[in-house]
Amino acid sequence: MVDFTNQMKRLAVLITLIWLAVFLSCLTILAGPSQIPHRDPASASEETEMDAILLAYASVLDMTVLENYQDAHILLEEIGAAAIPDELSYLFQRSNALSRELVTSLDSLECLLGETAQLITDYHLAVADGNLEEAKETV
Repeated sequence: MVDFTNQMKRLAVLITLIWLAVFLSCLTILAGPSQIPHRDPASASEETEMDAILLAYASVLDMTVLENYQDAHILLEEIGAAAIPDELSYLFQRSNALSRELVTSLDSLECLLGETAQLITDYHLAVADGNLEEAKETV
């Protein structure tokens, strides 16, 4: 069971690194020219929203690492409703889908491992073994 927990932590670190790479690549896309004499108010608010969306993704990762899966799902739903520029739309849709899948899998795995731990404590080893096989497939 500890091995599954370590694998989940490694997976969370890997996802965090991927999100960091996505965040940094989005910053370079949004950076644009260093000096703009006049900004269109519409584009300024769009940049502000992109910053908020990227910070929201960071919050999703924090919630996931802290095993707060329900709030992570809620925040992912809110991110999915955000206005994303067309050139980044696919990236955010795909990231959202993968994040939802990860959060759902981790939530299911946590429940399954908790149940398995209780089964082992109660010496229901055959059922616990079946749960571990199911958890293995989830990972």
